[in-house]
Amino acid sequence: MAMTLGYWDTHGLARTICPPLEYTDSNYESQWLKEKFILGLGLDIPNLPYLIDEAYKITQSNAILYYIAVKHNLREETEDKISVDILENEAWTPPISCPAFEKLKSECLEGLLQKTKPFSQFLGKRPCFAGDKIT
Repeated sequence: MAMTLGYWDTHGLARTICPPLEYTDSNYESQWLKEKFILGLGLDIPNLPYLIDEAYKITQSNAILYYIAVKHNLREETEDKISVDILENEAWTPPISCPAFEKLKSECLEGLLQKTKPFSQFLGKRPCFAGDKIT
């Protein structure tokens, strides 16, 4: 079954994912989308790019690259590490830029609340971020 790589029409970060897929001779299809947050795909943290490979549904560019490397024995990892990779990259995505923090404090805090919401939803299903271990 072919993997599915989804991203915006602009391609951007997904272009860094295509070369490893080609190098490993992976069977994949590209889906270039018009909107960023795609619901109904069962993604833990809906975002673009995403890669769906049977039971694995991965978002965040680096997490996808790590997954491809693991799948093709270019990097040894576990399913728990894939979850940590996704969350790590989500955490590094800035919630909002606040150069005039005091003037924009309420907007900045709302941005922070929106940024942490996916982490709370993710943990709502699990005892820890990765399996039963503190990560």
